[in-house]
Amino acid sequence: TFAKAYDYAKLAEGATGVRAALLLAILNQESLLGKNVGRCSYKTAMHPTRDKPIFLALLSSLNIDPESQFAFVSCANQHGTYGGAMGPAQFIPSTWKLYASEISRVTGNNPSNPWNNADAFVATGLYIEDLLSSKTCVDYANANKNLVSYQALLEKCASSKYYSGSNWYAYRNYYGQPVVDKANQFQQDIDVLTG
Repeated sequence: TFAKAYDYAKLAEGATGVRAALLLAILNQESLLGKNVGRCSYKTAMHPTRDKPIFLALLSSLNIDPESQFAFVSCANQHGTYGGAMGPAQFIPSTWKLYASEISRVTGNNPSNPWNNADAFVATGLYIEDLLSSKTCVDYANANKNLVSYQALLEKCASSKYYSGSNWYAYRNYYGQPVVDKANQFQQDIDVLTG
């Protein structure tokens, strides 16, 4: 439910300072707040050397059978880009590994689990926190702040980088802007709930 998702977003906001509305918007865009976490096998979707070994080690630590439906990941896309993103936050295994211990510190879940909603929201918050303060996003926001609010530009950049990494600029209007727009809608809902 939105109320439960908001609870997870507040947990992540408290740990990272990233506004809950932005976290809700990103996870809504990535997986419909956890309703669509992938339907492909890691065998066909995932990068074979970068992510498969990390994925299998993670599943082993979580006692999840890699052949079960609980281990489904995002599919590769039509452009030949690997899939393999896990859970509501749609992290690839190599990125999850970077944040795993910090996620555990915040949620208390050790090991952290990409299919656990609290862990997924906190992971998104930690990653977005880093992206918001990245030189790329700060420079982008500074260069364009006379056109749009500085915070909106930071969030647009960070959301786009979350989606496509170094190719973020090409997706700033396709992915980043809709996320920021949805975050502003969620913020209105939050303001009503908390007002």
